[in-house]
Amino acid sequence: MFGHAITSSALFLGIGVLYDRYKTRLIFYYSSLITFMPIFSFFYFMFLLSNFGFPGTFNFVGEFFIIIGGFYLSYFITILTTVGSVLALVYSLFLYNKIFFGPLNKNFIRFYNDVTRIEFLIFFILLILILFFGIFPQTCLDFSNFFLYKLFVKI
Repeated sequence: MFGHAITSSALFLGIGVLYDRYKTRLIFYYSSLITFMPIFSFFYFMFLLSNFGFPGTFNFVGEFFIIIGGFYLSYFITILTTVGSVLALVYSLFLYNKIFFGPLNKNFIRFYNDVTRIEFLIFFILLILILFFGIFPQTCLDFSNFFLYKLFVKI
């Protein structure tokens, strides 16, 4: 849940940055942003990778535990949820391709600027959290295990 919270916050912040620049949320108006917003494109790609549980990101750890635990419950439900994860991957990559690599249309986007310093700092902190907990998930697991032990076992 913690990984999902970080990743979803980062993705929504990215959409907020695009809306702040161009005042529209319609995907139709966005295209070829990688040429004008390369730093933002990198951050958004990393957050999309984390969204569907790419290895090395924090969401991979959570999805791995869910799949392993799901096999003890039901093979059918686990395979169904895995298919859902693959569909999320396909949708995310099509979205990224459309927004950042589509044909350039200068009629809709007239001015270009990349992320500001504060946006860069926030994106960087969120990316570091996603990668740190993806590489060292035991730190978060120990932290949650400590509080679960304090709350439920000692009472």
